[in-house]
Amino acid sequence: MPEGAVACPTCSGSDHSSSSSKKCKSYKPKTANAARAALKRTADGEPDTDIQISTSSVALSLKSVCHHDRFISSIDTVVNDVTLIGKYLSEIVNVIFVHLRDSDFIDVTHSYLSSIVHLITHRGRGNATLDPLPSPSNHAEAIRNTVITHFRNRLPHEHFPSCQGLTNPLEYMLKEYQTNLQNHVIIYLHKRLASYFKFLARLTFPEITKSDEAKLWGYALCQFDCNVQEYAGEGLHADYKQYADEFVLDHIVLINPLSVVDPYTRMRSYAKKYTHYLPLHRYLLSQLEALPVDVCRPPKQYTLAPLYGFQQRFVIFHQRGLDGLASRFKWPRIPIKDMFGVDALETAN
Repeated sequence: MPEGAVACPTCSGSDHSSSSSKKCKSYKPKTANAARAALKRTADGEPDTDIQISTSSVALSLKSVCHHDRFISSIDTVVNDVTLIGKYLSEIVNVIFVHLRDSDFIDVTHSYLSSIVHLITHRGRGNATLDPLPSPSNHAEAIRNTVITHFRNRLPHEHFPSCQGLTNPLEYMLKEYQTNLQNHVIIYLHKRLASYFKFLARLTFPEITKSDEAKLWGYALCQFDCNVQEYAGEGLHADYKQYADEFVLDHIVLINPLSVVDPYTRMRSYAKKYTHYLPLHRYLLSQLEALPVDVCRPPKQYTLAPLYGFQQRFVIFHQRGLDGLASRFKWPRIPIKDMFGVDALETAN
C-alpha cells in the first residue's frame, strides 16, 4: 500500500477509507443520507417503502420534516420562547448559587428549578401577568424570591415569555438543564480540585517540579479515597507531605461531603447527590476569583452552573405537547405522525 494511504477498516480495501463509500464490499450509507432518503415520498404522498430506515438520531431542518408549512413559524416561536426561558433560568440559577448557604444546596431539586421557570413566565395572552411570589418555606426559596424580584424589576415586562402550551417542551428543557448541571459539577470537579491543589503547591513551594506536583496530589488523594492506589510519598520532601496533610484536614468536609470511602474514584456513582458537592464547587471558584491578577498560571475560572446562550435550542415534544401548541396557536388537532415525518424518521425504539 502506498505510503500515506488509508485502508477501509471494514473490508481493508485500499481504494476507499470507510464503509460509507460505494466501493466498499460492505457498503453502508451514511446515517444522515439514510435519514434524508427516508423523507422521500411516493407520488400519492405515502412513504417510499424501498428506502432504508435510519435507526440513529440525525439533525434535520424543520422544513424538511414538517408537512404543514403554515405551522413552521409558530414552531419557531416556541423554539425561541423555550430558548429564552432556558437562558433566563441559567442566569438566575448562577446568581442564586452565589447567595445560598452550603446547607441550602440540597434543596436545589427539580421542583425548585421548575418553580423558577413558573415565576418568570406568564400564563398566556389573556393573562399576561406574572404570578405573585409564593411565601418561602426554607432559606433556598427565600433567596430564589429575592433574586427573581430583582430580575423582574430590571427586565421590561414584554420580555417575559408566555408558557401557554409549553408544558411538554419545558419539561424536557428542565430535565436537560438538571442533567447538564449535574454533569457540570460531577465530571469536572476532580480535575478542578487537583488543579487548585497543585496551584497552591506552586505558590507555597516555587521550586516544586511538575513530577513532584503530580506525586503530591496522588499522596493527598489517597488520604481520603481508599480506591486510590496507596502512595506513601516516598521521595517527597517532608514539607510537601505536611502541606498535603494540612490541605486535606482543612478541606475534608468540602472534599468528602457524603463521608464515603471513595468520594472521587467513584464520584459518578454519587451523581444523583451532586448538590452535596456544590459547596466545594463554589469554594474553589471563590478562591480563584480572589487571586491577584498578576498571579502566574492560575487555574481557569468557570461558572457555578451551566450558562445557556440565545442560540436556538432543540425542542422536544410528543403528542401531548403538540396538542398544547394547538391550543396556544388555535390550530386544529393534528396527529403528530401527520404533522411530521415520524413514520419515516422514528427509530425502532
